[in-house]
Amino acid sequence: MSSPDLSRRWDTILFDEAQDANPVTSALVLSQPCRVILVGDSYQQIYRFRGADNALSHPVLNDADRLWLTQSFRFGPSVARMANLLLQRAGETRQVTGSGGEDEVLMSRTGADKPEGHQTVLSRTVAGVICTALMASLSGRKVYWVGGIEGYRTEALEDLYWFSADMPEKMQSDALRRDYRDFDEYCRIAKSTRDVEMNQAIRLLDICFPLPVKLKLLREHTVTCEKDADITVSTAHRSKGLEWPVVILDEDFADITDPLMPEDERRDETNLLYVAVTRARKTLVLNSLMRQLAEEAGRDEQNQKAAEASPSEEGENDAVYGQEDENA
Repeated sequence: MSSPDLSRRWDTILFDEAQDANPVTSALVLSQPCRVILVGDSYQQIYRFRGADNALSHPVLNDADRLWLTQSFRFGPSVARMANLLLQRAGETRQVTGSGGEDEVLMSRTGADKPEGHQTVLSRTVAGVICTALMASLSGRKVYWVGGIEGYRTEALEDLYWFSADMPEKMQSDALRRDYRDFDEYCRIAKSTRDVEMNQAIRLLDICFPLPVKLKLLREHTVTCEKDADITVSTAHRSKGLEWPVVILDEDFADITDPLMPEDERRDETNLLYVAVTRARKTLVLNSLMRQLAEEAGRDEQNQKAAEASPSEEGENDAVYGQEDENA
């Protein structure tokens, strides 16, 4: 690159979404002699797998002024509480404040308190999105796909079906035959690598048999205008920057409590779940993972309150004084 001096044209550069920055763009912006303002949220970094860098953590910013925008007008205190559960797991001590008015968190999408009207279901995987759309189509509901159905590779899933049936002549692409000896090998690799997308695709073949017939029905129930839909479907990645009144979390998110999960992967998956949770404006319907985290947090709060209410062994008025942390 020519290392242009952008200060010749601009006094200030505003660098948005800096938590998922192109490394080349980051290097260009951070090398400028003019004032640079970076905007972003490190806990919404979700594209590290594409090589994106978190420019907010660059060493050149160690002495920069930092402003923490912790108030959200999108949602209220109930959704904020779920977001804070994830922030706490990520090691964050600051909390998000929900100032968007009254909201609610539901433990299940079924039962007497299930949400009515248009709903948005956010999935971790493309296969999860397709599964949700298929179930909605089978019940006669119109489906809107964030970014368009073309971006969800339904033809690749159909190829997997024909691959599993050993009918390669019906496949549109030879990618599967190049990468795997047969469907059994595909399944073995999916299991051994614990690949979320591959395993969800295998599950989808089982529950939506025969898949080509179901996909035809799905396409017939797809609409291109969201206001015409009964349900909106999207991956959590595609939902970034969007919001809806009612958001339902799908069951295919990675288990961030798994002790065997590598820490960098846990961080990425926690960030992605945080993004999904914070898309809700008025109603958030939890999946089993978030339900577990919420229940654990509730028990911890009860135990803490009980401990605070109990007198100490040495006496009720015992107190401990220490030096205040100047960095707190």
